[in-house]
Amino acid sequence: MKIGYVCAAFPAPSESWIRVEADALKAAGHEVRVSTLDKPRLLTTCNFLVCHFATLAGFANSYAVPYVLIPHARDIWPDDGAQLKRAVLTHRNLVAVGCISSYHRERYVTWGIPEDLLVDYPVAIDVKTFSAKECTLAGREFVGCGGRDVPKKGLPLAWEAWPAAWMFGGKREWLEPKQLASTIERNIWCWLNASVVAPDRDQDGLPCLVLENLSLGRRVATTKVAGLRDLDGLVTFADPTPEALRKAIENEPRDFNFAGMRYVQNRHCPSTVAENVVKVATERTWQ
Repeated sequence: MKIGYVCAAFPAPSESWIRVEADALKAAGHEVRVSTLDKPRLLTTCNFLVCHFATLAGFANSYAVPYVLIPHARDIWPDDGAQLKRAVLTHRNLVAVGCISSYHRERYVTWGIPEDLLVDYPVAIDVKTFSAKECTLAGREFVGCGGRDVPKKGLPLAWEAWPAAWMFGGKREWLEPKQLASTIERNIWCWLNASVVAPDRDQDGLPCLVLENLSLGRRVATTKVAGLRDLDGLVTFADPTPEALRKAIENEPRDFNFAGMRYVQNRHCPSTVAENVVKVATERTWQ
C-alpha cells in the first residue's frame, strides 16, 4: 500500500510518534511518502493519507485522496474543535477521525462529530528504544519531569512539587530518544507529569513522555488531564497542586511497573499501530 503523510515538518523532535509510525509502516513493506510545508511532495498517487493535527487538514484534503485526520491537543482544545468540525463538514476526502484516547472520542461526540467517522488510533511509542534493561528500580534515586517549555506542561508546578527533580527538555537541552531512554533507565525511578489546562484552554492529549516512562517500567505520578485518564490503574493521579503531587510521589511504591510496561508495549507498539493504520485505510477506502 502507498501511504502518504501530511506534516508541518518531518521529523519533528516533539512529534516523535509520527516518525515511529511511518517507520513501522515501511518495515511492514508499505511505501511511505511524506509531504511537509517547506518541502511539499506529490501524494496523489497514494492509496491513503494520514494527517496528524487538524491545522493541516486543508493540505491533506487538497490531494483528493482519502485521508484520516488525527487531532491531538493544541490543534483542537483552544478553539473547541473548530478546525476539526470544519474539516468534517467540508472535506470530501476525509473518511475517518482518529481518537488517541477515550477523552478525545467523548469530546468529538460532544462537538457533533459523527460517531461512524471515529476510529481508535493510539500513538506509536518506540518501545524498542524505551525498553528496560533491568526489571528493577533499585539504585535509581531521582524523580524525573520535563517536556516542552509551554504552559500546559506545568513545569513550574513540577519544580514546586519536587525541587530536586531531574528535568528533561524545558529550557534545558533536548535529548535524543536513545540518550533520553538511557538516562531515565540509569537514574529515574518515578516520573512526575504536572500537565495543566493552560490559560488559552490548551492541554495535553496523551503525553509521549508519560508513555515512554511506562514502557521503561517507571512509576508515574500525574495530574488527570485529557487522555491521561485512560491510564487509570497504571499511574497515580493527583490534584494539580504541589502538595498533592509531592504526596503522590512520597506514597509511590518503589517496585517496577510491570502493568504500565505491558500496556504501552502492547497498545502503543509501532507494529500494532502500523497494523491499525492499514486496517483503517482498508476499511475506509475499499468497502
